[in-house]
Amino acid sequence: MDNIDRIACAVTAASFLLLMAGCQPARDRSANGPERTLSAPSIRLGGLDQHLSEGMAYSDVRRLVFEDGWAPVVDPDCTENVVGSDYKSACSAHPELDGCSICKNLPELSGCSGDAYCGMYFSKGPRRLHIVAFGDMRDWNVGGDRSGFSVTGWDFAGIK
Repeated sequence: MDNIDRIACAVTAASFLLLMAGCQPARDRSANGPERTLSAPSIRLGGLDQHLSEGMAYSDVRRLVFEDGWAPVVDPDCTENVVGSDYKSACSAHPELDGCSICKNLPELSGCSGDAYCGMYFSKGPRRLHIVAFGDMRDWNVGGDRSGFSVTGWDFAGIK
């Protein structure tokens, strides 16, 4: 691993940790009781949540999400979040780096940490779906048991 890759990994990890520190689970703020955290099993979204399970290949989950009418939420800072703040010069010098093209392949990607966790966002009307996947992001389009990029969790927001 050369110095650019080491710097990119360190900056990516720090960026992802800062990003995740500001994220909180969606809350039900209805007047009918105490505030509670919304979780995937307690929400019914046309059955999508019934088909999601931890460990599924991200490619398979992504297909289900698109089939259910969800659209990717594009993060304009994705490449910076994945590669680091010096992404322009890093990607100019090393366009073959996976992080330099992954945001074009996965417009829903917001960022990845240095320890291989990635966050993706989708929207459907006022609703928002956040998916976390772990592993080799180069397997984003590999389905089934052969995939090295699998879903570790998800949550919904904007649900009433």
